[in-house]
Amino acid sequence: MFAYAGFINMVVQGLLITRVSIIASDRSIVMTAFACMGLGFAGLAARDNVGLLAINLTLIIVGTMFARSTLTAELSRSTAINRQGMIMGLNQSLMSGANISAPLLGGALIGHRLFVPWALAMAAIAAIGVALAGQLLDTPRAR
Repeated sequence: MFAYAGFINMVVQGLLITRVSIIASDRSIVMTAFACMGLGFAGLAARDNVGLLAINLTLIIVGTMFARSTLTAELSRSTAINRQGMIMGLNQSLMSGANISAPLLGGALIGHRLFVPWALAMAAIAAIGVALAGQLLDTPRAR
């Protein structure tokens, strides 16, 4: 699964993100990315089919890669140039902490047979992400 996620990351970072950012605003990219994650997590909660698992994981991974890339770029652009190093370092630290704690927490919840509530909670968090991106990111600009 990690190899698959890495492959999807390479495709998104290397081929898709620059092309998509030419035709879509950061706001719409992030909102769509969170919507993809929400659909993927809701799909995980609804079905236990291996074929659907691959589709749902792809939605989650693609959404995560688009959101992470776009939000990191937006964070860099919205920070004063003399503070960018500090803010980007803080961002990386927070992402590292999330990459450590999320699998531990998710694994514990799944281990206690709370898979469906965990997946639905993640879908709800993604829905909140859509709403926040719509409210907090700049309005789409003409390209």
